[in-house]
Amino acid sequence: MPYWTLTLHAPQYPKGLSITLHTQKVTGDVDEVDGLNHYIGMMKLANAAIFERRIAGVAIAAIVALGLLAAALRHRATALLALPIVAFPPVFVVDLFYWLYRAGHDLDPTAALSTSIKPFTPRLIGLGRVGQFSTTAQFEPGFYLAALAALCAVVGIALRFRRRAA
Repeated sequence: MPYWTLTLHAPQYPKGLSITLHTQKVTGDVDEVDGLNHYIGMMKLANAAIFERRIAGVAIAAIVALGLLAAALRHRATALLALPIVAFPPVFVVDLFYWLYRAGHDLDPTAALSTSIKPFTPRLIGLGRVGQFSTTAQFEPGFYLAALAALCAVVGIALRFRRRAA
């Protein structure tokens, strides 16, 4: 499922250009956005978060397994096995912000239009502006499901500790 989308708007792109992040891939107008980013010296989208995308499938499977194990076992301390579920959404947001920052600050000074734009950080959420483009960034269903799972895990952990304390 998609986790985050950035849409760029400009007069020459009336329908906009969008890129969508999933846990293991980037989809959408990737080639077109990479072509435009090249002029200001930004990295290719495929070069961002390589490690994170590579381990995402195994990491998510491990997090789910830990959560199921925490639910199946009745010992109070096993609730702590659900903490990775709670940590996943904030870690995703922090990592995404890190890569957005890197993308807008590690600009190639030899790029054709490198002097026309100052270092910047694309918006994590909401409306923004990059050069002549206005941008819209938003979280997508995959992120909201992960956040819901985190909320359920927090409730489960709290109930487990509350029940055992009574």
